Amino acid sequence: MYSFLDILHFTLIIIPIIFALQLLTYSNKDGKPHKILGTLMIFVSIYYFNNAKFICSAIDICQFNLNFLFFLFLCITPFYYIYTKSLTTEAFGWDKKHIIHFVPAFLILVVSVISNNFINAENTTSIISFDKIRIVSIVVYNLQIFLYSVLMFITLNKHNKKIKQNFSYENHRNNLNWLKIFLIIFMGFSILDLAVFYFNPYLNLKPFYYVLTNGFFIFLGYFGLKQNDIYYALKTIPVELVREIPESENLPNEEEEDKNQYISEEKVKEIYTLIIDLLDKEQLYKKQDLSIFDIADKLQINKTYISHSINKNTGSNFSNLINKYRIEESKNLLLNSEFDNYTIEAIANHVGFHSKSSFNSWFKSLTGQTPSVYKKSLS
Repeated sequence: MYSFLDILHFTLIIIPIIFALQLLTYSNKDGKPHKILGTLMIFVSIYYFNNAKFICSAIDICQFNLNFLFFLFLCITPFYYIYTKSLTTEAFGWDKKHIIHFVPAFLILVVSVISNNFINAENTTSIISFDKIRIVSIVVYNLQIFLYSVLMFITLNKHNKKIKQNFSYENHRNNLNWLKIFLIIFMGFSILDLAVFYFNPYLNLKPFYYVLTNGFFIFLGYFGLKQNDIYYALKTIPVELVREIPESENLPNEEEEDKNQYISEEKVKEIYTLIIDLLDKEQLYKKQDLSIFDIADKLQINKTYISHSINKNTGSNFSNLINKYRIEESKNLLLNSEFDNYTIEAIANHVGFHSKSSFNSWFKSLTGQTPSVYKKSLS
């Protein structure tokens, strides 16, 4: 007869698998982040399956359990980090360097297999006991939690800066606020998770732990399903227009003192002129989801050059440039009698803003007044 604890444990096997199937099979969720998160969910499900003694003992796979238990244990945290990288990296792709993150897990797997299948099989005393492998795995896991929490924090912090450099807007689709909340939950959850290993008295609260764990993966799966691949549109743009440029290509003169300058000042001004002409003639700033990659595609110029030209000529970033255009256009509309019947929100949408709140925020930051006050002051 299965206990309530067994049932909670069983849900930790089923829930990640359900999310994995959705992430890996949804046709409109075909970006790499969804596949990485789906793979992570499979690893989570197998890990808790391996930990389910009421299942493993029933079908006699204890040896498999011992061989793979800590391998799975040490794979999960690196997957969190790689998933974060996949969401925040332009044209993200699997690279050999990603394998490095799983080296500790593979080493533990090799040691476990040798210890459980070869040394013990010869009836010799193994110097690599299960308890020693367990202790080493927990130490490595402790280090992983610290290292990857720091790396994820740095990655998300850099992403905040990249949003302003690459997008004319910031909303739930690209700011990854939910992933920042996840990081906080992850660190708190990890402390709780480790307590299960270190403190036997904690076993009395194991049902509470399982409920929280289920909630943790439901949170990750739910928001992971809702999260679009931020850089998915780049698949339609030639890679040379979006990739970062190596330093050797940045500078026309390798002896140039200003190593921060990508190209000559004349070229910087020329590119900036092209950007302004494009915005003036085609009014691209009215496109609500406008990104620097759209400009790169239109001008057939690498986005790094475009970003650098904007920074050099305005002292600001792409987001500021576009939203200044939008605010100037909105000021004209607010004073135009033909738009008297337009609500503030309608004008905001007309000039390219996603929401009234974003429009009000930008308008006040650039004019010192709200749109309503501005209109009244000039009427």
